[in-house]
Amino acid sequence: MKIIFIIFILFLSGCSKKTRLTYRKVFCLPINTEKKSIKIIKSSDFFFEIPSVYKINDNHLYIIDKFNNRMLKYNKKNNLVLKITNTQKRDITLVYKGSNRILQPLYMSERLLSFRELGNIHVKNDYIYMESILMRKEEEDRINSLSLILKYDKDGTPVDIIGTRLKRSNKILPFRNLEKFSIDEQDNIFIYLKTEEYWKIVKLNENHKTVYRFNSVDFLKKINIIPDKKKKEKVIIDDIDNSKKGDFLIAVVTYYKNEIEFQKNVFYRIDLETGNIVKLFSMSNEEYNFVLVDDFNRLYLWETEEARKDIEHIVLRLYNLSGKSIVNYAMNLDREEAQWFSIKLQKNGRISGINIKDNKFNVVEWK
Repeated sequence: MKIIFIIFILFLSGCSKKTRLTYRKVFCLPINTEKKSIKIIKSSDFFFEIPSVYKINDNHLYIIDKFNNRMLKYNKKNNLVLKITNTQKRDITLVYKGSNRILQPLYMSERLLSFRELGNIHVKNDYIYMESILMRKEEEDRINSLSLILKYDKDGTPVDIIGTRLKRSNKILPFRNLEKFSIDEQDNIFIYLKTEEYWKIVKLNENHKTVYRFNSVDFLKKINIIPDKKKKEKVIIDDIDNSKKGDFLIAVVTYYKNEIEFQKNVFYRIDLETGNIVKLFSMSNEEYNFVLVDDFNRLYLWETEEARKDIEHIVLRLYNLSGKSIVNYAMNLDREEAQWFSIKLQKNGRISGINIKDNKFNVVEWK
């Protein structure tokens, strides 16, 4: 799942069908006033740092209040009904394997769900899944991180820790460079790991056993892509996402010449059971970024920042698996009335965002 941070927005371009969406407020929360409120940091009249990781599920808002390092759940009446905080008095115990240069600590067998920093969040079948970031370092153009996924029940009681379980051991290896994770309708968890331009995906069943593996190097070999280094060709997987049923992946492969000159995006479908790879369609327009596969197997693409000419709208494009354009959504934004942040699309098709207005933290939805 992607989050788009927006201050300067897009224009609506040509398509067979255009639909203009308007937004309505679905949650209105206090800011920086009490223990039940959301904390934001205001550096000027125009710039804020705000919590941007959230999920709307069954008329409840789940949000990571990152500056207080906690998860807050609000009902549709804006009442706080659940708070998950770091209650453990000691940090997670880690044991390092090998030399100090190997950043792969083993998580001890103790079932501690304490955390240092929270990342992504998902809600499925009354369970809350949150990414606990154990370590995060930025080095030049690269980010190294170590994460676990913590599972809680609907009452906020710790249930499980999800990581890479070692064979013949009760120890867990944290995920390295967790880009995102998602949960299909069978409660399988898709773990997306990304290091620079290299992707690794692991599918875990409901017992957290690995049932499928993917890596971008093997995938590119299977589709016979071998870039010519003398011509400075470059081919990478730009993004990848799973279907609702968890039976296939959609991978977007980007081609460059002279290493940086965009040529095209090619969309592939990967069948997890048979391993078959099907080329769906290609797109030579660099102005659209793939976001996700929704619950109805439609592909969502945002217009990129370079395409933006109208600051009052953001454009979301829907395609079917044959590459046929279904509809363009033009989402209105009133920038004179509020400041906008974190426009987000969920797999069920809900489009939401955050604005700050009259010292309130508002979550809105476009319909």
